[in-house]
Amino acid sequence: MADLKIGKNRNSMRNVVNQKITEFYRNYLWQFITVFSFIFLVLLLFPRGKSFEYSNLKIGEINIGEPIVAPFTFSINKSEEEYNQDKENAQKNILPYFSRSDSVVLATEAQLKLILKDIDGIIKSDIPDSTKHFQLVEVFANNNINTSIEIFGFLITQFNTKEKPKEDGLTFDRFTEKLIVVLRDIAAIGVLNVAPEDLPNNPAQLALKKGSEVEMVQMAYFKNIKTLNDEILAKLKGQFADEVSYHAGYDILHAIVQPNIFYDAIETNKRIKQAISRVPRAKGTVLEKEKIIGSNERITEEHIQKLNSLAEEKVRREVADSSWAFLRPMSGKLILISAAVFFLLIYLFMAEPRILADPKLVLMVFISILLVVFSSYQVGEFYLSEYLIPLAITPMILTIFFNPSLAFMGTVTLAILLGGLQGNAFSTTFMTLSVGTMSILSVKKVRSRSWLFKSIIWITMGYIIAISALELLRYSSFEALSRNLLLGMMNGFLIPILTYGLSVVFEYIFDMTTDATLLELSDLNKPILRKLALRAPGSYHHSILVGSLSEAAAEAIGANSLLARVGAYYHDIGKMDKPEYFVENQKGGRNPHEKLSPNMSVLILVSHVKRGLEIAQEQGLPKEIQVFIPEHHGTNLVTYFYSKALEKSDGKEVNKIDFRYPGPKPQTKETGIVMLADAVEAASRTLKDPTVSRLRNLVSNIIDDRFNNCELDESPLTLRELNQIKEAFVQILTGIFHGRIEYPDQEKVGNKENDLRVEREDKGAESLKSTKNGNSENGVKSKKKEAVPLKKNEQNNDKNIQSQPTETSES
Repeated sequence: MADLKIGKNRNSMRNVVNQKITEFYRNYLWQFITVFSFIFLVLLLFPRGKSFEYSNLKIGEINIGEPIVAPFTFSINKSEEEYNQDKENAQKNILPYFSRSDSVVLATEAQLKLILKDIDGIIKSDIPDSTKHFQLVEVFANNNINTSIEIFGFLITQFNTKEKPKEDGLTFDRFTEKLIVVLRDIAAIGVLNVAPEDLPNNPAQLALKKGSEVEMVQMAYFKNIKTLNDEILAKLKGQFADEVSYHAGYDILHAIVQPNIFYDAIETNKRIKQAISRVPRAKGTVLEKEKIIGSNERITEEHIQKLNSLAEEKVRREVADSSWAFLRPMSGKLILISAAVFFLLIYLFMAEPRILADPKLVLMVFISILLVVFSSYQVGEFYLSEYLIPLAITPMILTIFFNPSLAFMGTVTLAILLGGLQGNAFSTTFMTLSVGTMSILSVKKVRSRSWLFKSIIWITMGYIIAISALELLRYSSFEALSRNLLLGMMNGFLIPILTYGLSVVFEYIFDMTTDATLLELSDLNKPILRKLALRAPGSYHHSILVGSLSEAAAEAIGANSLLARVGAYYHDIGKMDKPEYFVENQKGGRNPHEKLSPNMSVLILVSHVKRGLEIAQEQGLPKEIQVFIPEHHGTNLVTYFYSKALEKSDGKEVNKIDFRYPGPKPQTKETGIVMLADAVEAASRTLKDPTVSRLRNLVSNIIDDRFNNCELDESPLTLRELNQIKEAFVQILTGIFHGRIEYPDQEKVGNKENDLRVEREDKGAESLKSTKNGNSENGVKSKKKEAVPLKKNEQNNDKNIQSQPTETSES
């Protein structure tokens, strides 16, 4: 029995493990495909046949290291430009090959004789001229000969007699002989089937094959399809005296003469390939122990070519010696790439699990890195300056679509990859980190359209700092420093513009939302928001206040404050259809819910979520905004109507689920903030005496309620962030409900002034009376004495007025 239980436990554990593995592969299969594809592509882009040993040497710089001496004899390979130029020259030296076809000439002459025979038979026949005309037209049409009516008349009248010719002596037989002579003359010269200008390089000569022999002939000796007609006309003018005669002959020969020398493309291309294959790859030799470059010597293009040739020869010899020698550098590249990608994946796993769980987002991250990696590969292939690599594209894209933290980790990964791609170049790694950090700062918070100009300034500064540091360390000349700074500033200007265009493409392909789009949606003059303001003004102003609260709270915890504010603007657009059923839109009239059952009231209230989503989809709002509509309510209970239902249930069970919103619960920090802001703003309007302490207690109670009811369980908000959100809410609400001085009623103030004036008049009369009695000194003293309590009385009055607002302030 014990063994049986152990066996069952093992089977159950095995099933659990298999289930976990299956679930893992199902959830992360596409992410794995993306990562492995990325590693494979970057591995292909890593330099092959190049040694990292000399990769730090650049043209125009000074070799501050030891002299480099050739360890063995090797050939100096031509640069790509030189090699391509030599191949092009070799191709130009190959003449186009042609071959003559005698069969075409024989066939053309036979066709000419047959046409002339038909014409002669028609002309000499005993039929009316009109019938002859018709039959001639038919013969010409059958042979695709275009001519005029005048020619038909000439043929019939000129050659109609059978006994004696016309005065000019031109008989039909003579006419036939002259046309055959012209045809043979043209065939003897030769007619090319292509014009020289239509051939590559427009050659002046051609190679004419005659059996096994090849003859080089000037191209101008031959006629071609473009010059053939002029040649026919010129020769006919030499044969015939009158114009009508040679025009008749021209119309016939023009239609039937064909090229008899044909371009042989197969033979020509064969000869070109042979010539190119004989072009040497090397242009010189470096002997063993020969100095390639000395210490403190300026590096030239010739030095770089020798060093690259040395590197390629080292790789060739290693491959020839053993397979491990070839696999060793390949393994190192693979480890380097995998380590860089692993760092990024670890960060995503620990800090951004939401991104890692979405194959689309993972693909977007690695494509943004691959764009710059490929650009770096192109720069290396064409031996361009490393300062032309658009380093800021990746950090800017990741910051715009995700957050600065991910952008920085992506920049670190990119810096490692580019350093390896440029030949273990510390300079590229340092510059990537410098420019990448500045570009992240430039688009960390996009709140206006001026972000493009701001990023240009920041990125340009990053390039200036990095290039200045590197060039000063290399002891570069002022000219080299200025030239490289110019390249960096050009990159700083162009990269933000290019990134803006790429962000539009990424936004469309990956269905993401940038801050630029959110700025457009934050415009309160948007038709959908204006419609909300007209139909449901209470809900509109509620949304504006919720937006202010959400923005402040998001700022406090480092979330996307712009997304939170814009999401708050649109979270209640579903209330437009039935605004009167929501308390903020009821203007003191009769509440329509009084006529409805609690269940019906809840259905109406909850339906604004579904209707809001429909409106959002109709308006084409981004998904990042649409999620605020259902998530800001989560699965909260509509407490008021649930209580009403309990009162009317007569002891029957009331299903709590019927009185809850359908959800889902908030999935992001921003939607969680809007849920809390929505509840806080609505509850704060019910406070009769909103002091700071009461506002703080209200906010705390609402946040605690949502937390205790597990509405924030699926949101990444932490307890520390909830406290920060509470303080931000209290600060904003205190500003909204700040205390105002409660000024006294004007009528009461006027009455009090009259009383004081009467009292002063009475005191003055008494003083005057005592003066008349001869006691003027006592009267003066008495007057001064009475003035003191009057002054105290006024001061007390002012104090009472100033102290009135303290009743509504925090005690």
